[in-house]
Amino acid sequence: MKTLICLLTVVTACLSFAETNRTMITLHLQCDSGPQCKEMKSTDRGPIRVESIPALSFTPENIAEAWVTKDQEGREQLSLTLTKEAADQFEKVTHDNINKIMALTIGDHVLMAPVIKQTISGGRLMIENGTDNKTSLLDEVPWLREKVSHVEAETKRKNDRDVILYAVITGVMILGTLVFTFKRRQNEMNPT
Repeated sequence: MKTLICLLTVVTACLSFAETNRTMITLHLQCDSGPQCKEMKSTDRGPIRVESIPALSFTPENIAEAWVTKDQEGREQLSLTLTKEAADQFEKVTHDNINKIMALTIGDHVLMAPVIKQTISGGRLMIENGTDNKTSLLDEVPWLREKVSHVEAETKRKNDRDVILYAVITGVMILGTLVFTFKRRQNEMNPT
């Protein structure tokens, strides 16, 4: 019985790791040749050779904020802010690999593969929101949707507070104007 429980625990852990790995955003660096390289399909570059083992993996713990924006043509983009630790790692990887291709991937699918032109500091990333014309990145990486929902809810609360504050300030200004006008008319009617 204990053996069966141990086996089920191992299988559950493996399945959990496989699911997490499938939904992690990983960063693979360009690789010229050798057994540590693998070929991946990139929509913007065609086939590229990258290192089999990712240089970085982004999980829910590495992402401080996520939100959806639109580019100039109206296509959705996912903006990410990394935690301090992840931003430092990302900065080091980009610093050490200038002029190499950096493939951001989900599983075996390349989201984008830009050439690193300079060190990227600050921990801000912008990813086109969709791995093809039909699928949203948020559908492929469920935990990102939760991050985006949290940011949207926080933004809505802030906007609601701003509207209430604006209404209160406007009300005070109107009340002040009315009081001033009333006192002025009273003084005009009853000169001392």
